[in-house]
Amino acid sequence: MNYASELNQNQLDAVTATSRITRVIAGAGSGKTRVLTYRIHFLINELKANPFSILAITFTNKVAKEMSHRLNKLLAKDYDYDNGVHIYTYHSLCARLLRIEGEVLGYPKNFTILDDQDQELILKKIFRRHKISLNDKDLRVSRALRYITSLKKEGLYPNDVDVDDLKDAESKFYQQVFEEYEEAKTRDFALDFDDLLLKTRDLFRDFPLLRKKYQQKFRYVLIDEFQDTNLPQYEIIQFLINDDNHLYVVGDPDQTIYSWRGASQDIIISLDQKYPETKTIVLDQNYRSTKNILDRANQLIKYNKGRLEKNLVTSNGKGQEVIAKDLETSAFEARYVVDRISELIESGVKRRDIVILFRANSASKDFEKELLHRRIPYRVFGESVKFFHRQEIKDVVSYLQLIANDNANFAVERILNVPGRGIGVKYANCLYDECAKTNLSLINFFKLLPTIETEIPNKIAGSLCELSDLIRACRKELEGTNRAPSEIVKEFLTKIEYYGYLKDGDRYEERQENIETLLQDIDTFMLKDDVTLSDYLQQISLLSSQDDLEDKDFVSLMTIHTAKGLEFDYVFVVCSNDHAIPNARAVNERGLEGLEEERRLLYVAFTRAKKRLYVTMNYSFNGITHERSKPSRFLYEAGFFFKERVHLPSSPINIHQTSVIDAVTISSLSLSKTKENELQPGDYVMHTKYQKGQVIEVSDNKIKVQFDDGLRILISPHPSFHKIK
Repeated sequence: MNYASELNQNQLDAVTATSRITRVIAGAGSGKTRVLTYRIHFLINELKANPFSILAITFTNKVAKEMSHRLNKLLAKDYDYDNGVHIYTYHSLCARLLRIEGEVLGYPKNFTILDDQDQELILKKIFRRHKISLNDKDLRVSRALRYITSLKKEGLYPNDVDVDDLKDAESKFYQQVFEEYEEAKTRDFALDFDDLLLKTRDLFRDFPLLRKKYQQKFRYVLIDEFQDTNLPQYEIIQFLINDDNHLYVVGDPDQTIYSWRGASQDIIISLDQKYPETKTIVLDQNYRSTKNILDRANQLIKYNKGRLEKNLVTSNGKGQEVIAKDLETSAFEARYVVDRISELIESGVKRRDIVILFRANSASKDFEKELLHRRIPYRVFGESVKFFHRQEIKDVVSYLQLIANDNANFAVERILNVPGRGIGVKYANCLYDECAKTNLSLINFFKLLPTIETEIPNKIAGSLCELSDLIRACRKELEGTNRAPSEIVKEFLTKIEYYGYLKDGDRYEERQENIETLLQDIDTFMLKDDVTLSDYLQQISLLSSQDDLEDKDFVSLMTIHTAKGLEFDYVFVVCSNDHAIPNARAVNERGLEGLEEERRLLYVAFTRAKKRLYVTMNYSFNGITHERSKPSRFLYEAGFFFKERVHLPSSPINIHQTSVIDAVTISSLSLSKTKENELQPGDYVMHTKYQKGQVIEVSDNKIKVQFDDGLRILISPHPSFHKIK
C-alpha cells in the first residue's frame, strides 16, 4: 500500500512511527480512526507483526465495530481469513479476561455483570436491612451509589479507605453501605462495571505468571480516546507494557470531558514522564468542519491552561457564518431552533444530519414539545440503552441471568413476585433471612423449601420450588439441544405464566413485540460458535448510549457527553446559559479544574458540526439563582455577537415578527435588560395571581408589594410578575 497517497504528512508520520511508545494528539475531526486502522495495517504488512499479538482498545462498541470493519476491508487485499486482531472496549476486554482467568480470584466463568438498576436493587435491600424506608424521590440510594463509584474510579475498595478520615456521619454510613454492597456482590458472584476493571488490575498485579502470559500475548497495544482513560484502566495498561511491548495511544486532551467517570487528561499529558522515550505527533488537520466553525472552537479552548498546544486548521473553506441567538424565553428559543430545522428539512437536508445538543437532558422538554407540534420525527438519546431498560426486557433478562447463573440473587429480587406469587414484603424478607442462614443461593434455597421447616406458607414454597425446577430445566435444554434458544425461552416464559401477567397490564402487544425482538436477538447472537447465554448477557450489559444509535431519519437530541465522537452536518447547541454551561455545580465543587472541563465540553459540542453551527441561549427565569438567565461566559470567549435579538412584547405575536439590533454584544444587551427592569418604590407590577400592586420597599432581590388583598413579599425578578407603567 502507498500510505503517502492515502494520508497527510502528520498522519503518515503517526502511522509509520517506529518508536516503542507513541503518543498521537489527534484533534477533533483529524481522522484518528483512520490513523489507528492504517497503523494496524502497517504493523501487519510492513513490520510483520502477528495479527494475534495486536490489541486495540476503544471506548464504545460502535467504534470497535467500525474499526474492525475498516481493517477487514484494508486487509482483504492481502488476507483471505479473519485478521485475528483483538479489538475490544476496556470493559469487554476485562470481562473476557475474567471469564478465562477469573477463577484464580474466586469467580466462576458464568459470573454476572450488574447494570445500574441491578446495583440500585442491592442498595435498596441494604437500606431496608438498616430499617430505612425509601420513597420514589429519596436520593440516598443514588448518593450511596455515587459514593461507591467515585471511590472505585480511583481504584479503591472498602478496605482501602481509612474510616478515621471520614469526618461526617453520612460518609461513615455510606462507607458501611459500601462494605455490605461488596459482600452482597461477592456472595452472588456478581461484578459491576468498575469491578471488571479493578478485578483485572488485581489479576495482573497479584499473579505475575498471568501478567507475563498476556504481556507475551499482546505485543502491540493501541488505545483510542486515551484522554478518557481513568486510573484503573491506566494501571491495566501499565501491567501489559514491559520493555519489549509497544504502546500506541491516540487522544485529544482538549476533549477530556469524563472526569466524573474518573478520566484524567493528566494521564495523556504526562505520558512522556512515565515513558521518557515517548514520541509525540500532533494531528491538527480537521476534515470535518469549516473554518468558521473551527475559528470559534480554537478561540474558546485557548482559555484553558496547561494544555498541549494545537490549533485546528482545515482546507474545507470558510463555510457559512456561525449563528448565535439570544432569545427571551426557553419556549421562544425552542421555537426559533425548530423554525431553522424546518427550513433545513424543506431545503432537502435529511433529519438524521441534524442534532440538538444540550448540557443536561432536562433541557430537552421545550424542544421536544415544539418538534411534536410541528410533527417532525425526533429521538432523544440519554445515558443508557433504552430498549434494555424497558420493564418487560429487564424482567426477561433477570430470568435469563438466573438461567445462566444460580447465584444471581439480585435478579431474584426483581422477579420474585413477577408474575404475582402472593409474596409480600413480610414473606420476601423472611425468605432472604432464612436463605442467608444456609449460605445457599436463593434459587437453590427455593428447591429445599418444601422439605425444611420454614415460616413461608406451603403454597408460596411450592411455587418457588417449581420455579427453581423450571429454571434448571431451561438451563439444561439450552445447553444440550439444537433447538432455537428463543423457542426454549418462550416455552419457559409461558410455563411461568409471564405472558398472562403481561396481558393484565397495559400495552400488551407492544411489550410482547419487545420480548420477541429480544428473543430474535438472542438467536442471532447464539448462532455463532462457542458462545453461551452468559456471553449474550455480557454483551448487552456492556452496551453504551451511542450503541443504541440507529441509521434512521429523525432529528437527534442528546447531551454533549453522548455526542462525543459523533458528527452532524447541522448542530444546534442550545440553552448556552451561565449555570448551565459552565455547570454551576461542577464549578462550585471543582473550581478552575471544573471550569476548564466545562469549557472543553462546549469545545466538543462546537466541533461536532460539519457544515453549520447554531448557538442559542435564553433569558428565562432561573429557579436556582432567582434571576433571569445570562449568556454563558464561554460565549464571550468564543467571540460571539448576537446580531439579531428576538424581543418578547406584551401582546402575543408570531415568532417571525422580530426586532433586529445589529452588532450588539451580549454584555450590552444584558446591561440594558437589567436597567430596564429595575424596580423602585412607587412602581406598579402586574402579578399572575394577585393582579395589580404597588412596590412599597426594595431590598436586594426581595420586594414588598401592596396588593388589594394585602402586603406580599416577592423575589425579584420572577416570571410571575412584571413591571407596568
